Amino acid sequence: ASSFEGRKLLMADLKDVVEQEEDFWERFDSGEIKLYAIDMDVLRSRVRISTDPCHFVLRNPHGSVYIVDPPYALSGGPGGSIGPGEEPRPSGPLRDPEPGEFEVWTAEDLRKVGSGIDGWDMDKNYIQMADIDLSGYSAGEGWEPIGVSGDPFKGRYDGNGFNISGLKIDRPGADCQGLFGEVRDATIKNIGLVDVNILGKQYVGGVVGSAKPKTEITGCNSSGVVNSEGDYVGGIVGHLEKAHVSDSWSTADITGQQRVGGIVGYAEGSESSNAHISRVWSSGNIKGTNWVGGVLGSFNMWGSINQSYFKGVVEGYGESVG
Repeated sequence: ASSFEGRKLLMADLKDVVEQEEDFWERFDSGEIKLYAIDMDVLRSRVRISTDPCHFVLRNPHGSVYIVDPPYALSGGPGGSIGPGEEPRPSGPLRDPEPGEFEVWTAEDLRKVGSGIDGWDMDKNYIQMADIDLSGYSAGEGWEPIGVSGDPFKGRYDGNGFNISGLKIDRPGADCQGLFGEVRDATIKNIGLVDVNILGKQYVGGVVGSAKPKTEITGCNSSGVVNSEGDYVGGIVGHLEKAHVSDSWSTADITGQQRVGGIVGYAEGSESSNAHISRVWSSGNIKGTNWVGGVLGSFNMWGSINQSYFKGVVEGYGESVG
């Protein structure tokens, strides 16, 4: 867990805290009480999430109950705007680099990921170490996604709680558009995308256009606009195949034709390998024709979605809209 010491916290419900410990804020200001970002994988057994993920309750060993701002905890801490009227989150780092990880400090470093230059291959592990502005790559068709069909990203990218801003893509005739185009057997985590402007054909997402089997996407968020001239478009992932998305959220406005979702456009699994979506939320305006949803556009029969919610507007003109 990483300390929030010195950072402003948005508490979900101050009343419960004050009723239990009237001197809470004095003790917090003096340093006697410290609050921490939650590592969901480590502390899941100590956390109870109600049916509405807006209420997140952590019990400490002494039995006191503190109500912690849930979207931050659920998302793992990426920065960016979490919703209308709310302040940007503090940026990372969430952790220090591990041996063998390539450190991503600049837009030029991010462009190098998966390029093969100096060993920065598609199957290596990367950790972001600063906020990155991609506006220098916005001219013409804009950002060239990391990983393409036939040569997907297969490594691990940890955004480490930092923001990526200025992501622009303008390829209405191209599939697999997003920060990452196509990934397979990859881990994509803790990425905060701020004010993206993405246009593609099919398989379009803020973070990943197409996530192939054995991929884990967690702790990511996006804001801005994600548009598709065709199908399979989502705020985080356009197409999720036998892969998982968790602890992520999007406030982006999403527009496409069929299978359009606030988080995932289309999720599909198989009898032996399901697709899973858990602990996610979105609040953008979602528009399409058929199979349009606030969180998910459509699922095949092999998969699950749980502890997720939507607060926004969904607009469709065909079947299965909601």
